[in-house]
Amino acid sequence: MDDDVELLLSGPRGRRLCLRLAGSDPDVASTLFSLAQEMDPSRGSSRRYVAFVSSGPASPPEPPPTLAVLVEQIRSLHRPTITRATLKEALEEAVWSAMYWQPPYGEDVVAEQPEVRDALRPIARAVMSSREVQWWRHPVQSEQWVIDWSSPEFPWSLPQDAAQELARWGEAVRAEEARIAVEDPHARVSGAWWSTTTVTPTTVGWIPDALDLVEDALNWEQARVIPVRAEGRVLEVDADTATIIAGWSPDTTIWLRDVAYDLDDAEEWMLEPQPRVWSRRT
Repeated sequence: MDDDVELLLSGPRGRRLCLRLAGSDPDVASTLFSLAQEMDPSRGSSRRYVAFVSSGPASPPEPPPTLAVLVEQIRSLHRPTITRATLKEALEEAVWSAMYWQPPYGEDVVAEQPEVRDALRPIARAVMSSREVQWWRHPVQSEQWVIDWSSPEFPWSLPQDAAQELARWGEAVRAEEARIAVEDPHARVSGAWWSTTTVTPTTVGWIPDALDLVEDALNWEQARVIPVRAEGRVLEVDADTATIIAGWSPDTTIWLRDVAYDLDDAEEWMLEPQPRVWSRRT
């Protein structure tokens, strides 16, 4: 269990998940909001906030929050009850805020501070001991699905000739990196927008959960889900084999070969606003 707890807190996404659970407390949320603004590397350019004040006599300014205050607030929390709803909400935030081509959000900077990480340990322990995370430990699902986010009126197809396209993609990425290294080795430049290749099929094994767990999502409200058929050797990604190509969209399988599919087997899913859940069209 302790190894699982440390593993969860060792990465920015796991810490963000635990911090979001802690932020369900109003006092923690208020302190975190202020600290995240203060510690945001892109302060003043990434997000702007507007405060409304009354026209009456000004109240004396409150002392600025500190990490020590936040740590004490988190430590005073009761052991959280991890439900499917609370975990889903926290996991969604951890996923959509994973954007590696730009500086981290202020919340991620707060969470990486050693004293905050230590205070989050009881929450991480509650998460890893919960029945709601058992699916995290499951092997890759044999049934895999491709998610098509494009509008139904646009034609769609899976990438084909995966091996050849992947080789071309790799050559293009390396050429771009070499060019930038010569022109300006210190330039803060990003390449492809997402951290996964778009020239090979990408599938998920858990529907509809995967419809909400999308790295840097674009607020899609409809999706077409297509089952795929393929066989191959599974290369599990762990702490020793992980690379940036995996991104941080949980339950994602990146294929290095072609897969077969039939659009006649596709399912249409819609996001219902109240309550916010995905439902399959019949």
